[in-house]
Amino acid sequence: MLESGKVKNLGELARMERVSKARISQIMALRNLAPEIKNWLLEIADTTIIPKQKITEKKLRQIATIKNRKQQIQKFREFIKSYTAIIEPNQD
Repeated sequence: MLESGKVKNLGELARMERVSKARISQIMALRNLAPEIKNWLLEIADTTIIPKQKITEKKLRQIATIKNRKQQIQKFREFIKSYTAIIEPNQD
C-alpha cells in the first residue's frame, strides 16, 4: 500500500488497519529478511520440521535487523539448527 501510494505513511496505514504505528513498524521490519529465509519459511509452512510456535515473529524481527544478508542467513541457520537438533533422534 505504501509503494502503490494508497497510503502516505506508516501512521496512515496503522489507522487504516486499526493497529498501532509501532506494530506496523514491527511487521514492516520483516520485509528486511533475506529472500532465502522468506522462501524457507514458506516451504516449511505445512511441514512438521520445526514446531511453528518455535519460529516466532520476535525472533525473525531480530534476525531481520542484521544488515549483511550472509550474516542474516547464518544467524537464521544457527537458530533453526538449535531446534532441529532437539527434534532429531540422538545419534549415540
